Amino acid sequence: YVNPAFERMMGYHKGELLGKELAELPKSDKNRADLLDTINTCIKKGKFSLSSDLHCIPAAEGSGAGAEWQGVYYARRKSGDSIQQHVKITPVIGQGG
Repeated sequence: YVNPAFERMMGYHKGELLGKELAELPKSDKNRADLLDTINTCIKKGKFSLSSDLHCIPAAEGSGAGAEWQGVYYARRKSGDSIQQHVKITPVIGQGG
């Protein structure tokens, strides 16, 4: 699934985004160098440390999911412009994991 608002805002078409991870899209140099690793660790494993990942919120007990991450992320539009986004990323885990 690709959110149509994301397509409009970022200038990408659905076919360019399906199957891609955030790390595969052009990044802005305004983010911390380890931000994507921090987000991935949070949403996949639910691991966080209070010193660096204040926006990692553990998933519901027994859900089998990692954790939700929310915070500011600087993305790069297809045009090359950098844009500040307030992001909430929630893992969606199906029956097969």
